[in-house]
Order: sequence, then structure tokens, then C-alpha cells
Amino acid sequence: MCPAPVPELVEIPEPLVIPRPEDKSVVKAVKRLAQTYPVFDTSKMLNDISTLVMQHVIQGRDAMEVIDELEIVFQRHCARLGKTNCARAGR
Repeated sequence: MCPAPVPELVEIPEPLVIPRPEDKSVVKAVKRLAQTYPVFDTSKMLNDISTLVMQHVIQGRDAMEVIDELEIVFQRHCARLGKTNCARAGR
């Protein structure tokens, strides 16, 4: 019987530093954050992301508040992956 193959460790790159623009668009913020953290599978954060976007679109929640929380969602996911400069990347 052959031993089970050992999964290959994949190096996860550090997030990119893409400055936060003055534009207060929630959709553009989601796109910017997805570019900042290109290796993330955003489907794992879809519930959190869609809840925040809907709060803005349907309930009229302030765009800047929603963008701030979106950045926190991405930063938390980054930190779970063991990255150290997560907070700096989203801003």
C-alpha cells in the first residue's frame, strides 16, 4: 500500500497596496479589495460582502461605513491566512 501523497504547500503572496480612492463607490471598493488580495477566493466571503452591499443599496447605509467594514472583512480573511501586513494593504 502506498502512503498518501503529502499536499504541496503553496506560498500565498502578500497583499498588494492599492490606495483607497476618494470615490465612495461600494462596488468599486469590492473590486479594489479583490485586486488588493488577488489570491482570495471571494466566494468564501460572499455572505459578508453581499450583506454589506445590500445594506448600502437597499437600506441606504452610508457608503463610507460599508467600505470600512468591507476592508475589515478582507483584512480578517488575510489575517486568517497568516499574513502580517493585512491592515496596511486595504487602505
